[in-house]
Amino acid sequence: MKKASELGLAAIAISDHENTDGLEEAFAAGEKYGVEVVPAVEISSYPDPLTEHHILGYYIDYKDAGLQKIFKKLQDGREKRAKKVISNLNKLGYQINFGDVKAAASGTIVQPHIAWAVITDLENRAKLKRDFGTVPDTGEFIRKYLVPGAPAYEARETLKPKEAVGWSGRVCAPLLDSRY
Repeated sequence: MKKASELGLAAIAISDHENTDGLEEAFAAGEKYGVEVVPAVEISSYPDPLTEHHILGYYIDYKDAGLQKIFKKLQDGREKRAKKVISNLNKLGYQINFGDVKAAASGTIVQPHIAWAVITDLENRAKLKRDFGTVPDTGEFIRKYLVPGAPAYEARETLKPKEAVGWSGRVCAPLLDSRY
């Protein structure tokens, strides 16, 4: 919020994947620095196994119980998927555990957290160098192991695009400022 204020921004949106946990803190910081916080969310959606959409919802009613229930279900699905991916990576010879990934994520677990846990663990250096010729960056690791069709990939439960749009739009808070 401080940086947004320094840049002269009147408002910024805060969003995360199926998660609104940081909004209260953002509102307090926004008030402190004179920046309006737009409550938002990013809902991942897969209409088919090879296509990914990220649906953004702005001015959401982040306290809506139905929305939070959906987020909880999707977050649980992310954790189940992460555990399966980690098991797959273990079977492929990589040292990684769920606790390290969860601690690094401190919120929503996404593929870069898993990749980072593998490539920063010194026990994986020799295998990474054999598999990649050097220690890869997270993007390289994701492309080789975590995308659809890759050896450690696991699909997860998500909403279809129409459902994601419905949830992100259905619970919009009333606009209180006539500028919008």
